[in-house]
Parts: sequence; C-alpha cells; structure tokens
Amino acid sequence: MQKVFDKKGWVLIYPEQEMWYNYRKPRPLQKGAYYYAAKAKVPIISCFVEIQDLPEMEKNSREFYKTRYILHVLPTIYPVDRLTVDQNAKRLRDIDYMQKKKAYEKAYGKKLTYDFDYDDIAGYVKE
Repeated sequence: MQKVFDKKGWVLIYPEQEMWYNYRKPRPLQKGAYYYAAKAKVPIISCFVEIQDLPEMEKNSREFYKTRYILHVLPTIYPVDRLTVDQNAKRLRDIDYMQKKKAYEKAYGKKLTYDFDYDDIAGYVKE
C-alpha cells in the first residue's frame, strides 16, 4: 500500500463487518483501514451510502423492492502529526463513525440506534 501512496494513488478499503446486504445503519467501525491510513500518514475520505426504496419489485425476488443508492462524500479526515499511529487510528475511526452517524440521521430523519426494525433492511417487504 505504501508504494501506491508514494505514487499519489488511492486505496479503497471496505472496512471489516461494514458491508451487510441492504443494511442502512452504519456499523461500529474496526481499526484496520484507519491503522493503515495513520501509518502511511494519508487521509480518510469518509463516505456514507444512503439506500432508498423504490416502488418496483426486484425481478427475481418477492421479498425485496428495488433500491437506489446515494453516495454521500463526507469531510475528509486527516491524521495529526503529533499523535502516534494508534492514537491517530482511533481518532480517524471515531471521527469517521460520528460523520457516518450524522449522515444516517440526516438521510433517514431519525436518531441512530441499534434496536432492530425491518426498515433497517432497505427494500425488504414486510409481511
């Protein structure tokens, strides 16, 4: 990864446990991507994916409506020179989570909780 960063390249990391099918809520973030960013002294481009239900059914499933994804690019988060790698990784992760939480609450008009509701699964046809 360092070779890519040295050439001013980009690395896309899907954080651990963050990609659940059609799940609207941001997951508690793991250290991995933030550790690499802190170690390489590169920023995190924070993003949140809003999922909207559409009125049409999926072609091959009676359990899901079609959905539309809207990518929200949030403020970029930079490591701080005076912090250690571990301190920076924690700081980057905490700021990223707070930005995702705020984006979720704005997109869906409700406070983020982790109490389950079928509406948490975008497009799911509730019985």
